[in-house]
Parts: sequence; C-alpha cells; structure tokens
Amino acid sequence: MFADSPAEVAADRADYEATYLTQLATVLRRDVTQGADGSHATDYKPMPGAPLPCRVVSSGSEREVEQGGQIVSLRNTEVRLPVGSDVRDTDRLQVGGETFAVIGLDAGRADALFIAATCTTVAGGGNGL
Repeated sequence: MFADSPAEVAADRADYEATYLTQLATVLRRDVTQGADGSHATDYKPMPGAPLPCRVVSSGSEREVEQGGQIVSLRNTEVRLPVGSDVRDTDRLQVGGETFAVIGLDAGRADALFIAATCTTVAGGGNGL
C-alpha cells in the first residue's frame, strides 16, 4: 500500500469536508473567573472566528447518570471536525440546538480526513456547568 502525497491528502480532506461536514459547530472554551468575594465561577464562552464545519454522528446507547442532583439520560456522540481545528478535550461544542461536552479527541493518522471528538450531551444545552 502506498501513502498518499500531501497534495492528495489535502484534496481528500477538502472533498470530505464539502461532502460530509455539512453542519456548523461553535467551540465554547471554559472560562473561570474570580469574584470579589474570592469565589470562582465557571462558564463557557464562544471562541472567536466562524463556526467550524462538522458532522454529528450518534455512537452508543443512552445511559442514565446523576447530574446536578437529577437523573439525566446521556449518550456518547462523535462530532467530526476538520483536521487542524482548535478543539480541546475541555471544550464544548454547540451544534444546532444541542451542546456537547468534549471528553476525548482522536486526530487519527497523519492522513486522517477528520478529527473525531467523543462527546456527551450537556443537559439543558446551556453554556454553564
């Protein structure tokens, strides 16, 4: 098996992005601030720049967990993003009306077509914790 040239990989990525990454994701980065009383508040703020092309792919069954004193249903979801996207495993992604907490990233091989972000659904879809 022969490795693709950098130009072929770039062309394959562009084709994949145009064909399959038809949704848009806003990257939300965690921001911790300290109040005058010394308390800390955590929030997620949109990163500057345009939303990233993406594709949400459901991967896994739902499970129930306790979150904020309530039983909520969660499922792992894969969000595919362009290679080179500035996404961290502490970020959240807003796609449509849903918010996903990134729990893992797999950039794959050097010739990968996309970054796979493993996520869980955030209850309520908000920016807060």
